[in-house]
Order: sequence, then structure tokens, then C-alpha cells
Amino acid sequence: MRASGVRFGICKASESVDFADPYFPGNWANMLANDVVRGAYHFCRPDENPPQVEAAYFLRCINAAGGLLPGDLLIGDFEAGTGNLLTWANTWLDAVAQSVGFLPVFYSGWWFMQPHNLHSDDHLAQHGLWLAEYDTTPPVEPPNWPVVALWQFTCTGTVPGVQGDCDMNLFNGSIDQLRLYGLQSGASGPAPPTLQNHDIVQTERYLLAEPPDVASAIQYLKQFS
Repeated sequence: MRASGVRFGICKASESVDFADPYFPGNWANMLANDVVRGAYHFCRPDENPPQVEAAYFLRCINAAGGLLPGDLLIGDFEAGTGNLLTWANTWLDAVAQSVGFLPVFYSGWWFMQPHNLHSDDHLAQHGLWLAEYDTTPPVEPPNWPVVALWQFTCTGTVPGVQGDCDMNLFNGSIDQLRLYGLQSGASGPAPPTLQNHDIVQTERYLLAEPPDVASAIQYLKQFS
């Protein structure tokens, strides 16, 4: 990956409160091994869950994969949901920031931001903007954002060692500036996960299955040890 000119990679960690990407732990470790700046994103489902619950689930998935190191980025992916999503988005981003000690990046596209009130808000614009706009010319920053930090310009790129089409992105700055959007030395990193009611419910689902899935229950509970 690094030999091909790729300097950073961002992969999916989780979605909603019940999907942990099975490839994430391997991707997270391999990006570190290949000396590229790494980021992890959570696909948000505002219509399904409270933002604090989704934020906590995302951070548990990060912890389970080995946690954060200086320079690692966290991203909230906003491209699903109905109605005015500004409060939900700000609450999710704040919950992650309060736990890890730095601001996560906000990902979306203008096509989604505008109808869901995810623009023209000073609080939201504190977060680095990763904008999806498939075009040949760089996008103009939305109101209140000083700059488009990351530009996703295609979803049909290729990366050596990665099967299938890849989203391709450019960062508006140097690789050292990109690291500043991530965890800084001395920051706390994800807080240790605490067992919540929905975790008990999930464990019960494994144990009450026919036949009982004890191995999955044990694996799920390891994140709290």
C-alpha cells in the first residue's frame, strides 16, 4: 500500500449498534504495519438509535481492535436518516470527542447535508470535513467550514492489494497536518467500555440461541475485560 503512493487509509469499523465490520481488526493492524495514517469510521443510523449509544458502540469496536495510537483519525459517516439531523450529529460527534479527547471528522456529501440541516452550523463546522463529491475539480467548502479537509472524488478507484473498487480521497495538506486531525500524544484515547443494557441483551441472544452460541458470547464479552 505505502509503496504504491498511498499515504493514508480509512476503513469501516461499525454501523448502528449491532454491526462490527469483521475485516476491521485486520485492516486496522495492516494499516499500522504499512506505515500509513489510519482512520476508522462509523456508519451512523440516526433513525434507529440514540447518538450516545451509537458513539459508545463505535468506540467499543475501536477498543476491541487494539485502540488508538497518535495520529489515528475517527470519523462519523452521515449519509442515512430522515428529517433534521443536526442535533443527532452534533451529539454523536460530541460523545466521541468527550471520550477520546479530540474531535472526530465529519463525513457526508452536500446532497445529504443540505436537506438534513447538516450545514451552516458553527458547532458542526468545528469538525474536519470529509466531503464526498465525485467530480474532476475540488469542491467548494460548505457554509461555515473554512476548508474541505478530505475530498472523496471517486468510488471506482484501485489500490494495489485491495480487491474491487475503492473510494479514493485527497487530503488538503501535508501528511503531518492530516495527523493533527487524529489522536494527539497525551490524549486519553477511547474510554474503557462499560457494560450497558443492550450489551446484556446481545449476550442473552447468543446464549438463548438454538443451539446456544457460547463462543460468540464469550468473544463479545471480552471487550469489557
